[in-house]
Parts: sequence; structure tokens; C-alpha cells
Amino acid sequence: MSFANKVFVVTGANSGMGFDTAKYLAEEGAKVYITGRNAKAISEAAFDIGHKVIAVPANQASIADSVKLAETIAANGDKLDG
Repeated sequence: MSFANKVFVVTGANSGMGFDTAKYLAEEGAKVYITGRNAKAISEAAFDIGHKVIAVPANQASIADSVKLAETIAANGDKLDG
């Protein structure tokens, strides 16, 4: 399945299933915003996954962090597909 030209958010993507999901989506052509509470870990995950991945340090339990994520996506001119 191709996810070319699609935009996704994957939370908790610095390790485990979140990381694997983000990697798969990116490999299939999607642009992926990844989030996690640890800024260093999420940046390293984005580097490891490579192209089309944007790290946004965020605690999804925080409304302020969720707003920051939405603003980052909008500022890049993106709209979510999943």
C-alpha cells in the first residue's frame, strides 16, 4: 500500500510500535509527524527514520502541546490524513 502524499501523526514514536509505524509510513511515502515527551529521543528517532519525518516534542496529555503540534502542522501547510 502506498501512502504517497499523505500526512500522518504518530504519537509515542521514539520507540516500539510507534517507531515502527512511523518508519513504515515514511517508507511507503507518507510525511510523518512524530511526537514523544523526550525531545532528544524523538529527535533521534526522526534522524533514524530519515526523510519525510518531522519530530515535534509533545506530551499528548497536554492540551498546550497538542495545540503546538496542530500549529506546527498548519505552519507547514499540511493537513492530516491519519
